[in-house]
Amino acid sequence: MKLRIGFVSNSSTASFIIRYKDFVGSSGGGNVKILLTKAQVKKLEDYGFKKTIACYPDQYNFKEVVKDNEEFYNYGYDIVCNQDEPISFLLKNKIPFVCSEHYDQFVIIYNGGDTFKRYTNFGQLALMHCLDDDFYINSGSKKKHKGFDIIEVVKVKDYLKN
Repeated sequence: MKLRIGFVSNSSTASFIIRYKDFVGSSGGGNVKILLTKAQVKKLEDYGFKKTIACYPDQYNFKEVVKDNEEFYNYGYDIVCNQDEPISFLLKNKIPFVCSEHYDQFVIIYNGGDTFKRYTNFGQLALMHCLDDDFYINSGSKKKHKGFDIIEVVKVKDYLKN
């Protein structure tokens, strides 16, 4: 049994998007840059990532079928429970990704370096908790969420060793 400190993966969902091509500047005749190596693509496909036209995790639909001749695509993945496994897989292989985790309450952005950022989606948290007053700390006329940082910078090696 793996003991997790920090991020706890209980009953949850997560969706991942891995950008395959960089189309910035390509509409004006610029070059399209491939962002993944052939080895990374093979690892993704072997793990179960599928081609998708989605650009953001909340757009990913695992039932989507991408045609072989589709020019624009990324790779996507969905999981229910234990998003730690695909996150660890991507971090160990230094594959940049964007992930919406724990019912869209958090977003992880990893660019392939030594750290990643985890952003709190307070709007989604408020929806999940039905604006329960126990969810907030009252501070004058403003309400401040208790217990979550807006942005958390996490060292990859610290995440992988837990």
